[in-house]
Amino acid sequence: MMKAVENISAEQVETICRRFVQAELDEYHDLFTELADVPELDDAREAASRYVDTSKRMVTRNISQGNGFHLAATIEEFLEAEGLSFSRESPSYDRLLRHVQRKWLVEFSSLEKVVPRIGTTYGGEIESRIADEQAERDIMINEPTHSVGSAVKPSWRAFEAEFFKDRPSIGDSARASHIQAFNELETLIGQKALDEVTTPDIKQYADFVRDKPINRAGASKPSHATIVKKLSHVRGYFAYLVEVGQLKVNPAQTVKPRTRHRGERAAERRQALNEEQLARFAASPIFTGCKSKGQRHLRGDHIYRDDKYYFLAAGLLTGARAGELADAPSKLILMGDVWCIDLRGVETKTVAGARLVPVLPALEALGFIEYAEKRQGAGEPLLFGKSGEAWSKWGNRYLDQIGIANSEVTLHSLRHNFRQMLRASGIGDELSNKVFGHDNGTAGSGYGRALSNAEAKRVHSSVGTDVFIGVTSLIKKS
Repeated sequence: MMKAVENISAEQVETICRRFVQAELDEYHDLFTELADVPELDDAREAASRYVDTSKRMVTRNISQGNGFHLAATIEEFLEAEGLSFSRESPSYDRLLRHVQRKWLVEFSSLEKVVPRIGTTYGGEIESRIADEQAERDIMINEPTHSVGSAVKPSWRAFEAEFFKDRPSIGDSARASHIQAFNELETLIGQKALDEVTTPDIKQYADFVRDKPINRAGASKPSHATIVKKLSHVRGYFAYLVEVGQLKVNPAQTVKPRTRHRGERAAERRQALNEEQLARFAASPIFTGCKSKGQRHLRGDHIYRDDKYYFLAAGLLTGARAGELADAPSKLILMGDVWCIDLRGVETKTVAGARLVPVLPALEALGFIEYAEKRQGAGEPLLFGKSGEAWSKWGNRYLDQIGIANSEVTLHSLRHNFRQMLRASGIGDELSNKVFGHDNGTAGSGYGRALSNAEAKRVHSSVGTDVFIGVTSLIKKS
């Protein structure tokens, strides 16, 4: 809707706001009323209350300061679930986020506690001054105080710009992930002076991330990988401050994430899609015909060869991580007569991750090269501006909707399937690692690290799998 309509009406904004807030309140209403007699959910209720309080502080701060929005990812997921497409470049986008978050804040700020009145706030006419007053109170509470005449100590976020400037390898999506982690930490500890941040402060943040309730792809709590990532952002920032002499000790150094639970350990042992799951993925509605752009998982008559279509196809046929595809440029590199996706300038987990990945014949047959050329001609990246994390969440939700995702299979499983394709091709471990973005640790792997024309041609002609995607065969070239 927001792509098609340049300026959405106030009535449309209000409708979206009301439906979003009601959907949010419904979750808490169930937890605190209908399920109130379930003692096993006491911890979940306590965590939910803490999360609401934390979110209220974050949203008021964001509204007052005009910076990034704490609920943006949740709101975008809601818009997608409602079949409402949107563009971050639209002038209406920021206006919608501001309205919907103000509505959310007003509703939750009107509750002394979530429990008693959560089911009675729908449609309530509450003046926006409540949100303004709450924002003023929170700003005053979190404003650092200093005695008259004393030297003003820098806050722990004072060196954030220098940190990103000194870490140019942090791409746009990773930068957004870092800032989200910093914002969450600030919500918990405020604008503390740099030398006053303690290890217990970071442990408090680790507990917050651990207990944050979610509802994505069947999960109710963040994954171990998400917790590790957010803690690593915070730990890396304070390590930088030690490195440049602003701190003596990194307060996050000894804080560890929760251990992996049994399901996560099982997922590490077996993550590739099996033959039946791979066939279901390749014949799923997004490739063979879906109901609409907002309902890609339901059968229908439409095939939209857009960023979501190619994100899933490329996930299987390149083995690239969601974050790598999110940061990838639309300009392809020609190696001899083989087109390659350029991942040399994106943020990767290892040095070997900076690589060129040949576009396999099966991906060519899906129109990928023409799609990339069109994106390049418009001056746009390969995918629209979601972060890698947002793309990953969307991909996991799609797999769940078509009946594939479980404790052992996630979007990342496609990368494992691509590794199987490399093994079966007979191109050898060294070339496989070069395309996959792994360093095998041998001395020889450091020589000739860049992909050659001959190597690109061999990968292009050798790698494939015996399934069909949509109406296109993925059988390798002979």
